[in-house]
Amino acid sequence: MRALKGVFPIAMTVGLILAVTAILWRINSTADGSYHLVYIYLFPVALIAAVYNGRLALLGTAIALICADYFLQKPLYILGNDNPLEYGDLFVFALLAVTTIKFVRVLARSSVSSLAAKTLQPTQKPSLVSSLAADRRLGSSFKADGTVAEYRQTERGK
Repeated sequence: MRALKGVFPIAMTVGLILAVTAILWRINSTADGSYHLVYIYLFPVALIAAVYNGRLALLGTAIALICADYFLQKPLYILGNDNPLEYGDLFVFALLAVTTIKFVRVLARSSVSSLAAKTLQPTQKPSLVSSLAADRRLGSSFKADGTVAEYRQTERGK
């Protein structure tokens, strides 16, 4: 059962990329050779990076590159191109995908850590905005060498 837990994300990654490939292949065949369809793969790659992890998103990027070269770029059904500019599209897609994966993972990590901080600490700390707003009230003086909590305690004592 534990092995199935590890296989499921990989199967979802491969299945999502292959489903997007089928849709793009259909668009490519009906639109008579649309260019730059490879960039649509950025959406499922970002989704995989957000839901699972960056390694699976990189796997999805590699599968997307192979599928785009084989199914979408002319000559079809050959892992090779007549036009060297189409390799440029694949290269730029790979660069964008790696950047997107890193960006999504940083966002996911920061949101998870902020949620964990809120759930683990029972007392609510004042936010930066509320502490800055407290410093800007009329009649209050700004003390530069202490924390906001110390500043508020000194203000209450007056």
